[in-house]
Amino acid sequence: MLAGRSARLHGFAYLHYLPFIAISPTHTFMMNKTIDIQELAFVVAAKNYEPSLLNPGFLKYSGIIPSDWELSRQPVFNDRVAQIVFNNGVNIVGEPNRFMLIEAMGTKSEETLDSPQVSQRYIQTLSNLDYQGVGINFRGYIPFAANSSDAHEYLFKHLFSEGSWQTCGTAPVQAGLNLVYTFENSQLNLSVNEAKLQLPEQEQVPVILFSGNFDYALSDIAESDRLGRLQEIIGNWQTDLNSFKQVVNQFPQIDVKEEPLNVDEEAMSGAIPALVD
Repeated sequence: MLAGRSARLHGFAYLHYLPFIAISPTHTFMMNKTIDIQELAFVVAAKNYEPSLLNPGFLKYSGIIPSDWELSRQPVFNDRVAQIVFNNGVNIVGEPNRFMLIEAMGTKSEETLDSPQVSQRYIQTLSNLDYQGVGINFRGYIPFAANSSDAHEYLFKHLFSEGSWQTCGTAPVQAGLNLVYTFENSQLNLSVNEAKLQLPEQEQVPVILFSGNFDYALSDIAESDRLGRLQEIIGNWQTDLNSFKQVVNQFPQIDVKEEPLNVDEEAMSGAIPALVD
């Protein structure tokens, strides 16, 4: 469902299998506010992980997820991938040598998110795996008026210096911005891109998409200490979230207002808004 413009594919970034781009039920197009964080994802690399280790029965019987969680759609199982999507916005994907837990945040508070605890329980249950690293990922966007070039102009008038270099070619120049920020105990890889949001039964909405990734390698840690360190990193995910917010909320602010974009709760639990080319 995702064919967005985020280009970061190295490390433990999770730019495959992202079916959820949830938004609040009533969203007003404004650039003079802080960004809404819409997705949280944990990507865990383990040498001997196989997709066959992921199935709803195992997750429930092992106490990894509550027994009352319901599937949003039929799971996908084959030799290369397993994917289970729940109707609470949690999406679990297994591939050879890595698994991902992705959660659509929408209007949820940080305290009510399920994916951090589910990730930790799944890791603890599979404690015999050879863990190599973990990536903590955040995505958020700022929407602009439908059928406008405001998102494009934000990049090329507010983030880049204007000049004749923007006018070459027969179509508007396309660009993305990749930045690296170093903090005391982590490093943020940030991508800023122009994209479009497809809403159920509505026209596409231009957005500026902020994708942040924090990579943590475990291969240089003693094998006996990796599990504890992995659990510690995931347990501190809110520290990374605060660093991500600190950066993206420093980006230039401009006023862009439109009528509220109405998405009812029923639509949110059915057809999920997706990023498109």
